[in-house]
Amino acid sequence: MVTDTDGVSIVTLHADCVPIFMADRKKRVVAAGHAGWKGTYRQIVVKMLRRMNECFGSAYEDILVGIGPHIRSCCFEVKRDVADPFTGRFGDGVVEERGGKLFVNLQDVLLGDLARAGVPAENVTCADLCTHCEEDLFYSHRRDNGQTGAMGAFIAL
Repeated sequence: MVTDTDGVSIVTLHADCVPIFMADRKKRVVAAGHAGWKGTYRQIVVKMLRRMNECFGSAYEDILVGIGPHIRSCCFEVKRDVADPFTGRFGDGVVEERGGKLFVNLQDVLLGDLARAGVPAENVTCADLCTHCEEDLFYSHRRDNGQTGAMGAFIAL
């Protein structure tokens, strides 16, 4: 979702997926996204950037990006049917094998997409918190076997 309207809050809900925030201070535009593994694979951050550019004239180098708490590669175990497409599209570095198990690093995929799109690294901030590990702070769909709440991610002008 993207808006340039003052006082309108954009809200996304998460319980392991990646909350993504974008803001263009020059054009006064904000955006929020929800990136699970499918959205990350389908390059949602690139689509968000394009929407901000096409609808509001935002330049990628002017956009600030925040990546919120989400399930990190320490805990995001996947099967080969998910790991292989990620490796094929984004390279070997985004999937790690530990103890015969496969783990995807969603944040590294998102950071790579942002860099390739032309968003300067200094414009990106990452929370670097794992929703699965930090039980006292966050809901986690995987940790709690789907019996959990959700966290809201809000952005507004």
